[in-house]
Amino acid sequence: MSCSELSFCLSHPGVHDLPLDESDMVIPGDTDFLDTWEAMEDLVITGLVKNIGVSNFNHEQLERLLNKPGLRFKPVTNQIECHPYLTQKNLISFCQSRGVSVTAYRPLGGSCEGVDLIDDPVIQRIAKEHSKSPAQILIRFQIQRNVIVIPGSITPSHIKENIQN
Repeated sequence: MSCSELSFCLSHPGVHDLPLDESDMVIPGDTDFLDTWEAMEDLVITGLVKNIGVSNFNHEQLERLLNKPGLRFKPVTNQIECHPYLTQKNLISFCQSRGVSVTAYRPLGGSCEGVDLIDDPVIQRIAKEHSKSPAQILIRFQIQRNVIVIPGSITPSHIKENIQN
């Protein structure tokens, strides 16, 4: 990366979230996530945070963390994308069997792959049968699986509706 490219990146945060080589390939880091976890545990000990968790960990990564010698705090949650098209049943079961909650992101769909569950005909039919909105059905799907759901919305009416499950 040239000085002018670096200057551009520094003045435009988020443009390049990952370091890239001259072929635009991601340059992998050499930091072990277990070292990062120890630093996060220190934040709990110093009182700067109450709880710590992970995001997008698969069962091998989570198992490695839970078996870490000297583990002081296990993750409270593993935040993963899940919805009826991506149920993550095995990973959710694995997490819950080890006392790690699961938090669903994109529980209403809308992923980069173009999955839009609000307009899905099956979801709409179920919503109509139960006099609920498609969003309420999708939220309830997660709640019944003991998954934490944090649907994103800035529309007051949607926020109110999402709470009324």
